[in-house]
Order: sequence, then structure tokens, then C-alpha cells
Amino acid sequence: MSVLGTSEAAATFEVTMCELNTATVEQLAALPRVGLRAYELMLWRPFLNWKEVERVPGFDRVTVQAIRRAGASLWVPGVVAWPRAG
Repeated sequence: MSVLGTSEAAATFEVTMCELNTATVEQLAALPRVGLRAYELMLWRPFLNWKEVERVPGFDRVTVQAIRRAGASLWVPGVVAWPRAG
């Protein structure tokens, strides 16, 4: 599916495990409220935290919350996350 031919309404299916720092433009465009603004996300990468995502033009707190609820995550290249105990 071409991103340029994708409307935000057509790209509202459930998304799981989309990593913002490594996702393709198609994966980003499939996130709720993103659509063609996926290119903007790619230009501002890498993101170290969700506040940085909110600084991208067009990505307010509500949009970032919708992206997170859809399964988006942040993995920072070069940072190893230790497993949580319990």
C-alpha cells in the first residue's frame, strides 16, 4: 500500500508493536492520527522520550497518547533495557 494513497481514515486498523525509531514510513502512517505526517516523524528521529515526540509539528499530547495506545513504543538505539524483576 502506498503511503501517498493512504488516507488517515483508511489507516485506522489496529497496530501492534510499532517502534517509532526504526519503523518504516508505512508502519508509522498506519498509526492512528499519523497518516502522511509519518514523514515528519522520520525527520525528527531518534526520539529519546515521548516528550520529544510531542515537539514534532502536528503531534500534540492527544496524538501521542493515541499512538501509544495503538502499540507504538520507543527503543533508543544503543540503549539496553534491563528486564524488570517480578
